[in-house]
Amino acid sequence: MFISCGQTRYSEEERIAQDVAAELRRMGYDPYVAIEEHTFEGVKDNIFQKLKESEYFLFIDFKREEFKDGTHRGSLFCHQELALAVYLSMDLMVFQEKGVKEGDGILGSIQANPILFGDRDHLHIVIAAKINESNWKPDWKNKLVVQRNDESEFKDAALGIDGPSRWYH
Repeated sequence: MFISCGQTRYSEEERIAQDVAAELRRMGYDPYVAIEEHTFEGVKDNIFQKLKESEYFLFIDFKREEFKDGTHRGSLFCHQELALAVYLSMDLMVFQEKGVKEGDGILGSIQANPILFGDRDHLHIVIAAKINESNWKPDWKNKLVVQRNDESEFKDAALGIDGPSRWYH
């Protein structure tokens, strides 16, 4: 599971991200907390690769700078990760801190229905409860695997000059 959330240095956001990851590990998931990357290679090799490998995308949108209307923007980098998750057709769950501008960024286009939160200290518990209510499974992998149970399920066929071939139906 890919966890995308703000991690402003020396803030409680880093602790919250680790609390969420620890709770998900207890539930049997293999969480990846997207860490701050400063180079093209770091983003490509870590963030993009982990997005491709993950089955689920957990988006946590913390409040950032305040707008004149009293609302706040969310994490721009997280919104970019969310855009990639949408492009990859990942199953996603969106949590947004109360006060973040509604429908800002890509959230205004994807109808994600964010789950609002105000208590940062118990966010990991709320997230665990919502995941338990969902159809997400820690052992699920969205890929096709060809396998056979025993040797009687196939026959080698001599086709052409390349020798025997095996065909699955």
